[in-house]
Amino acid sequence: MRSFDQWFNSLPDEAKEMIPLNEKPHLNLINYLWVNNILGSKESSSIPTVEDLLSWITDGEIEAKRG
Repeated sequence: MRSFDQWFNSLPDEAKEMIPLNEKPHLNLINYLWVNNILGSKESSSIPTVEDLLSWITDGEIEAKRG
């Protein structure tokens, strides 16, 4: 499994710009980037696994629920 930071560093610059650095990104944004990468046939390193997503949620690296 990768940490969120490892995955973030594998993203192209235009995707990195979509993720706010001063707050936890929301799961919906991560899912958007995930689907966008799959549909755009990006390299597989920029597509998080289900295990990655679950780890990021349980470790609090990303926000999975609305406040």
